Amino acid sequence: MKMMMTKKINFSASSLGVIWWFCLFGLYSQLSSVGGYCYMNYVGRCGVITNLLDGTAPWMLPIFSWFFVSLILLFLDKRVFDTWFFKFAAWAAPLAVLSVLVTPNSHGGGVGLVSFESKPLVAFLVSLIFLLISLILITHKFFKLKKGK
Repeated sequence: MKMMMTKKINFSASSLGVIWWFCLFGLYSQLSSVGGYCYMNYVGRCGVITNLLDGTAPWMLPIFSWFFVSLILLFLDKRVFDTWFFKFAAWAAPLAVLSVLVTPNSHGGGVGLVSFESKPLVAFLVSLIFLLISLILITHKFFKLKKGK
């Protein structure tokens, strides 16, 4: 039996993620401008909210890719959504979360070469790959259905 997932539920969930991020960012900017509600850490930023944003920022990058794809899928045929969700997103999203989860917060240095051991970089690459593969699948299925009519 297929999992119950609709375009509207997918779009609503991704929208909530984006709204949550903007609420955190707005709270950070409000609290950092009003000195009485947060302590300033060693770089002069609001310590409480900065810690929260630094911890959630890598997780929020893929949500923007998911939101963009969900917005596109909202206006396309349900068969395009089903192809994207069941053939790609259902297994790619957990792998993306797992890859960001197992990556350390920062790399241990190096000799100037690019290191794929920092959480923000891995989150950026995963969200970019997710977006590109999603757009390729959606475009392919859309034109395949259009050609079949």
